[in-house]
Amino acid sequence: MLRVVGEVNEWAPLLFARSAGGGGGLVGIGWLIPIVGFWFGRVLAANGHVVPDRGRALRRCGLGLFGVVIAFALGRLVLPVAVGTFVFVLAALAVCAVAAFAAWPTLARVLLAYALLARLPTVAVTIVAVANDWGTHYEQLAPGSPPMGDGARTLVLCAAQFGIWIPLTLLIGGFVGALAVRRSTATS
Repeated sequence: MLRVVGEVNEWAPLLFARSAGGGGGLVGIGWLIPIVGFWFGRVLAANGHVVPDRGRALRRCGLGLFGVVIAFALGRLVLPVAVGTFVFVLAALAVCAVAAFAAWPTLARVLLAYALLARLPTVAVTIVAVANDWGTHYEQLAPGSPPMGDGARTLVLCAAQFGIWIPLTLLIGGFVGALAVRRSTATS
């Protein structure tokens, strides 16, 4: 809610950037991903839910993140900005997110629950922001996107919350969660 209020009232752009994707504004939930990944990894390991193989988990999440970079690069550099490009990126990220489940299934399930609970309110804010033309990042499509009506724009923006941010939460959180586990507790 602080982010919404800050953007609507045009507070400091460094903290409350209004550009597409959040513009790196320091107040936001995206920055929490590595923190919760670390914390969930530590808590799970401390409670006996150890990562099956720490090195393999790091490699799998790292490969998934590399896949995300490739998908964004292809989507940005090779394909024209269009709805088809967006669908390609969402599908590629979903495939990459599977790596988190292969890396540490228990952590991936916890991160998935966290990601859904974190993104559902953001989707609600997006729907209201677009309908009321607040001028926030919640309403902004990627630069170069084709013009869309409010309904299509809302659909694309909400799909991004689930299709981009949830895979990123699984992969970044999974990678940092595996890093957080001490080597001595990283084997079954």
